[in-house]
Amino acid sequence: MELSPPQPDAQTASRPVTLMLTDIEGSTRLLEILGDDYASVVLRSRELLRTAVARHNGTELDAHGDAFFAGFRDPRSAVHAALDVQRSF
Repeated sequence: MELSPPQPDAQTASRPVTLMLTDIEGSTRLLEILGDDYASVVLRSRELLRTAVARHNGTELDAHGDAFFAGFRDPRSAVHAALDVQRSF
């Protein structure tokens, strides 16, 4: 039996979302400087991002390398999550 993803209804499909995409500025240089310790920087960054995204009712969509991608139902929540992350660094 093949399962397919749920299909959105007309109301859900037309609902706007706000996306937040982050990455660590200067990550290549930081990796060169920190070497193996760079992984802990990425993990800590993801912890802070996940906490802020959850606090503001967002959804983590993807995380790859030092990039993090989240979605929110409204722009205000995305902005508040981003501010929380900035303050936590």
